[in-house]
Amino acid sequence: MSKQSYVTLLILSVVTLMLIAACSGPEGDKGSQGAQGAQGAQGTDGTTGMKGSQGSEGSQGTQGPPGARGPEGTTGAQGPKGNQGAQGATGPLVPASIIATAKGSTSGEQPVAVQLSKTAPEIIVYGSGFPAGDIIVVTLITNDGEFFLQQRGGSEVVSKQGTFQTEWRTNTKRKAHAYVPGLYTIMASAGPSGIQASAPLIISAPKE
Repeated sequence: MSKQSYVTLLILSVVTLMLIAACSGPEGDKGSQGAQGAQGAQGTDGTTGMKGSQGSEGSQGTQGPPGARGPEGTTGAQGPKGNQGAQGATGPLVPASIIATAKGSTSGEQPVAVQLSKTAPEIIVYGSGFPAGDIIVVTLITNDGEFFLQQRGGSEVVSKQGTFQTEWRTNTKRKAHAYVPGLYTIMASAGPSGIQASAPLIISAPKE
């Protein structure tokens, strides 16, 4: 490059720099933000997918065998004793009664009549309405007092039905002549209840 050309290039460079310096002034204020653009239209919905088919229900399994029976539990403690119930009403009272027949006689005619003898009176006493299990004693009531007769057969214990049948005769310790013909009382007494019943007895004179 010639010296003249070099000078010319240098002058152009300086001029260019000066022009650039003159054009680049101080930066101006920032402008206000522009309005927001309108929203774009919404896109169309996509198509719904196909529903899958329901699977088939499985078959029910067979019932298993019943389990073994468990051991029996221990017996529980005994419950408390309940209160005593109210006493029931008193049942109807059955009056005790007796009848007597002469030993060996088939007649039930009352009052019973026997003839005076060494062992007279020999009688069979029938009773009813007495407490079951009681013991029966029979006495003869006279003007001289009350005398026990001897049991000679049957049972002096009252049955479950409240009855008894017993054979009695004069106590051998009492002399036969102590009795005289007349009307006497036979008394049957039950123990331990103390219930009594009586019947009449006729002692007649012995046959000649």
